[in-house]
Amino acid sequence: MQTRTFLKIGLAMALLLTFGAGRASADLISYELTTTNISGQPAPADYVDITVDRTSSTTASITFVSGVVNGATWLFHSLGAVGVEVNASTWTVGTIAGISVPGGRPNSDLTDAGSAPFDGYGSFNQAIDSKPGSDRWKQISFVLTNTSGTWSTAADVLTGKIAAAQVAPSDGSKTGFAGDAVTDGIIVQAAPEPSSMAIAALGTLGFVGYALRRRLKK
Repeated sequence: MQTRTFLKIGLAMALLLTFGAGRASADLISYELTTTNISGQPAPADYVDITVDRTSSTTASITFVSGVVNGATWLFHSLGAVGVEVNASTWTVGTIAGISVPGGRPNSDLTDAGSAPFDGYGSFNQAIDSKPGSDRWKQISFVLTNTSGTWSTAADVLTGKIAAAQVAPSDGSKTGFAGDAVTDGIIVQAAPEPSSMAIAALGTLGFVGYALRRRLKK
């Protein structure tokens, strides 16, 4: 009876680990830019949503998405369209992509701008330019690779002022900048990789089998 109970508990632990492997997830945190230097606009408001997805200890994907305030979509445009303060001494910028409005602009219209000032919000050490005269953008994303260290969580990727954007409300009101990032909360925390959990499950099964064999020999 004790042997059967021991076996059932061991198998249950192994199955739990195995099924959990399929639900492993990345590490994300989100922010909102809540103010703008365009007069007459409410504050705080959700002008821009930013998601930081840490895909490894040295890589992260940053995504800016236009918010909607008073019925207007706050689109990104021009030189210094979006900017972040990267928490690293050195880094590289990988794939840059966007969704333009009304649409059809190539991703090549978005380029690495290095550091840039954002009026009213200071300078940021990593900006993305939109080619002058191109469509405006409702989403801009880019990949950062830390070449001077590691990030332990998504919250470590950006620092200080976090981010800002150059915005143009779709209702045609005066263009300007948005900033003053606030944490919108960690969406998903890091979980073990599927392969790691599968290995743990196999290890548990092996331990159960070994222990059971020893008990049967007694």
